[in-house]
Amino acid sequence: MITYQSENGPVEVPAQPKRIVGLTNAPNVVALGGTLVGIDEWTKKNPLFTDKVKDVEVVSDETMEKILALQPDLIIAGSWMKNLDKMKEIAPTVVYTWGKLDYLAQQREIGKGTTVSVFEHDTKDFYVFGNNWARGTEILYKAMAFFGGNMLRRKARKIPPAKRSNVFWQKKNPMCLYANERRHVGFF
Repeated sequence: MITYQSENGPVEVPAQPKRIVGLTNAPNVVALGGTLVGIDEWTKKNPLFTDKVKDVEVVSDETMEKILALQPDLIIAGSWMKNLDKMKEIAPTVVYTWGKLDYLAQQREIGKGTTVSVFEHDTKDFYVFGNNWARGTEILYKAMAFFGGNMLRRKARKIPPAKRSNVFWQKKNPMCLYANERRHVGFF
């Protein structure tokens, strides 16, 4: 368990929740790779998420029995919802107030502690982008302050120099890690 500093004070939540009920912000949970067992009706009906939520149960703030039956280890709810105290009896419940934070702060809050990486590949080459190489990395790493790359940099530093190609090493952040089918790896 970890302590999450929510807007209503600290909440003990699982470090790696396995069964999440997303009564709000469920698309963010999907994007972060979380395992949803219950979602709101709007998310279930949204065609953008059809494939990712096809087997997820529809629940609401008024269906406590259904939520209890799903045995969640984390519930994400809105501050306007009913039965918040009952939800907290079922599982750790993180509550958000819609509109309290601007969109960027909201995304940072939801993704707090998340590690992200931006990849690109073609038929022969594979790239992992740092924070100065477009592809949305400036937004993820700088504007949104998501963490990315340290593990990758540590592992890449262990690659013998003879196996690196096109090396451009920027001390703070490599611009791009490159690897191709011949196992040439380098930063540029």
